[in-house]
Amino acid sequence: MEEENKVSEISIEKDEKLPKTYVVSIDNKLFLNVTVSESDVLDSRIREWVLGVQAIYGKKNRRNLIVGETPYDMLQLCVGTHCLVMELYSYCPLPRVFKDFLYDNKTVVVGVGIEKIATKLEKDRKDDRLIISRRVELREEAEKLFPGNKLEKCSLEELAKVVLRGEVNFVKPKKMTWSEVSAMGRDTHLTKELIKCASVEAFLACRMGSNLLK
Repeated sequence: MEEENKVSEISIEKDEKLPKTYVVSIDNKLFLNVTVSESDVLDSRIREWVLGVQAIYGKKNRRNLIVGETPYDMLQLCVGTHCLVMELYSYCPLPRVFKDFLYDNKTVVVGVGIEKIATKLEKDRKDDRLIISRRVELREEAEKLFPGNKLEKCSLEELAKVVLRGEVNFVKPKKMTWSEVSAMGRDTHLTKELIKCASVEAFLACRMGSNLLK
């Protein structure tokens, strides 16, 4: 029982070969490749990630699973073990390849509270004509598979414990620093702590979606 309740050990290291790229380790068993897209390279980073996951997963599975967590300042996405953490700025238009990816009905967007998230994201990015064609609420799918559990109010972490049966025991920190600040007092980039947690959340949602939508 003690082993089952053990919190997963999660670490993050920068990939020195590629800029704004990290490797997140979960219990030294699962390894996530994380691309970070910030305002200065928004278009190129997102384009590279979308084309990359389509090349890797497109031939194996006609249904891509991704997740959107927060539609306000940051979006967290995952396909397989490839994650994208991107900051959203109203003055930075989204690249066409990204909008096409979300619009494609082969792309299934999964998450906890996903309808509210997707609706707000589409509203906030209406100038980009962003449309998320297929949304799946993980809690509703989980209740079909685990009918004896009351899951309608579960958080992402709580739901993962039920659906993934302890494969990953993730506990989100109550407080996190969003950006590292330069000596001049200006925000520079997202912290490793935030990137680590964001990518694990996206991965958990993707993993649950893969299990529930078999």
